[in-house]
Amino acid sequence: MWKLFAIILLRSASDLSFKGAISGCVGSDRSPIGWVVHWVSRPLLWVGLVLGALNVVVWSSALKTFDLSYAYPFLSFSYVTIILGGRLFFNETLDRYKTIGVCIITMGSLLLLFQ
Repeated sequence: MWKLFAIILLRSASDLSFKGAISGCVGSDRSPIGWVVHWVSRPLLWVGLVLGALNVVVWSSALKTFDLSYAYPFLSFSYVTIILGGRLFFNETLDRYKTIGVCIITMGSLLLLFQ
């Protein structure tokens, strides 16, 4: 079961790292090559790539242990943690529609998991 929770954390941390890496790069007056060089020099990009690769390894291992129909609903919990992470780390908006959506995703995933 720890693998499924690790997948949620790794996926969320990876996506939030990518967001952190790209923040501040958009709207740059650099040339396209200069922008790419600047972006790939950001440590959070590499953190995101490493966490993403590790996520693939853990997900592959989890699929050996669990049925896809049981493991896959766990991935939807990463949507919830990414939305909350966006609010916490990047001050993104969390309006009532997103809150309702998060609740629906959570309830749907719980229904699939506990059927």
